[in-house]
Amino acid sequence: MAFPDGIFDLVVAIGVIPWVDHPVRAIQEVARVTRPGGYLLMSSANRLGLSSQLDPMANPELTEGARRKPRRLNGSGEAGLPWL
Repeated sequence: MAFPDGIFDLVVAIGVIPWVDHPVRAIQEVARVTRPGGYLLMSSANRLGLSSQLDPMANPELTEGARRKPRRLNGSGEAGLPWL
């Protein structure tokens, strides 16, 4: 990547690693651009992954019928997502 070392406080790579040709090099590069003490959020594709949780085709909780159901309240008193 064309970024200086340690430039980012947070790097997010959701579902990226299974799609790159050289996963170890990709992880090293992501680590290089993350500042010391910074955060890196990575995941790999799996059937319980974030994409399946947010995809209405894969998650019946997000279908039109489920949207009409009352939502649980989260700790702040606001309506939360059904799996939170």
